[in-house]
Amino acid sequence: MKVCVIYERSADGGWAAYPPGLPGVGVVGRTVEEVRERIVRAIELHVGDMSKSELVERDTPGDFAELIDVGPAVPEQAHWTVLRRASMSA
Repeated sequence: MKVCVIYERSADGGWAAYPPGLPGVGVVGRTVEEVRERIVRAIELHVGDMSKSELVERDTPGDFAELIDVGPAVPEQAHWTVLRRASMSA
């Protein structure tokens, strides 16, 4: 199962992460690695008791999803620059 996870840096330099498709699941930590380990465990615990139909419903919120073109693409290099500043490696 693949789950989209959002990572956000806090004002104190720590990190938070949450999967938008699983309301109520979220973790915080000092490093991205720590938060990644915690969010994986939190998701595993959250979905462990869910039925297959519940998982499908949670995995596909809304009526549909699509990727739309809203302008020029941001060069891939720009993303890696931001990740390096945030101490994440490629």
